[in-house]
Amino acid sequence: MQEEKQINEYKGYSLFNDVEDPELRGFNRGTVLANMIESGQTGSKIRHDTTADILYYFSQVPEGERLIAITAMEEVLTDRGIKITDVVKH
Repeated sequence: MQEEKQINEYKGYSLFNDVEDPELRGFNRGTVLANMIESGQTGSKIRHDTTADILYYFSQVPEGERLIAITAMEEVLTDRGIKITDVVKH
């Protein structure tokens, strides 16, 4: 069975695999996801290419660490005045 290679970057976005603290690593990943959402917005929608990039980036986060990243992403977006429900419902 082949071992899947872990990447530490996707299109210039770090996955922070080298950060030892899981909370900081998750916060950093959440901030990256928020940045991707914010930069990929056109009005209240996210461009399709950005959505694909977000999904791929998130798929590279280990399953056991995804909740921390999503929670951090929501907090960062809220701090920026962006409601995630407004972005994803369209």
